[in-house]
Amino acid sequence: FPKGDDLLRVIRGYEETWSFPMCAGALDGTHIPILAPNKNHTDYVNRKGFYSVLVKAVVDCNYIFRDVVIGWPGSVHDARVFSDSATFAKGRDNCLFPDDLNREPSLSAVFMVLKGYPRNE
Repeated sequence: FPKGDDLLRVIRGYEETWSFPMCAGALDGTHIPILAPNKNHTDYVNRKGFYSVLVKAVVDCNYIFRDVVIGWPGSVHDARVFSDSATFAKGRDNCLFPDDLNREPSLSAVFMVLKGYPRNE
C-alpha cells in the first residue's frame, strides 16, 4: 500500500483529477467466473447465478493496483471480504495512514467505495 511521498502523490492525484480531496484509493470487487468445484460448489454460486471467486482491490489515481484479495467463494458479499482483509484491520486500528493525515476527522484520508462497504469511524 502506498506510504510517505507515494501516498501523498496518490491523494494529490485524486484531488487534481477528480476534485476528490484526501482520497487514498478506490475500492471495489468483482467476480471471476470458474468451473463448479467438486466440493462445496454451492458456496461458489454468486447472486447472479454463476460459479465464481471474488476479487477485492484498491486502485490508486493512476489505476495501479495497491491491494488485492482474491479467492473468496462467489456467494460471499464484497463487504465481508473487505471487513476480513488486512486493509480493513489496519484502518480499524488506525494504522493504515500516517497520523499526520488523520489528525482532523473531517480531513482524514479515505477510500472511495460503494455504499455497501463497512465503515471505520
